[in-house]
Amino acid sequence: MPFEIPVSPANLSYADTQFEILMRHILEFQASLDANHDVGMVSVNSGSSDPLLVSEVILEPPVLLVFRGTVKDKPAMLVQHINQLNVLMTPVDKPPEDPHRIIGFTVSPES
Repeated sequence: MPFEIPVSPANLSYADTQFEILMRHILEFQASLDANHDVGMVSVNSGSSDPLLVSEVILEPPVLLVFRGTVKDKPAMLVQHINQLNVLMTPVDKPPEDPHRIIGFTVSPES
């Protein structure tokens, strides 16, 4: 089931567009998972294969995306320029009785 993203103002920047596309893909991927799994993300450019359990994706205009969450149960944050945005979404185990994590999507106010 595709997720509908609200129509944004006509003057979208490239980062805004990438943010909306990424948000749609994360929500669709999470919806496709069974009760035993949730979304993990690996930054292809980071050199690490440990998944980041994303709790928040923040758009920092004009060109940065910030991913906050945990890696191996420790707080983690990945700041990525949109030109280097390559993420692998992968299922990670979770207790079936736990609901899927709510991932927040935030647009920071421009300075």
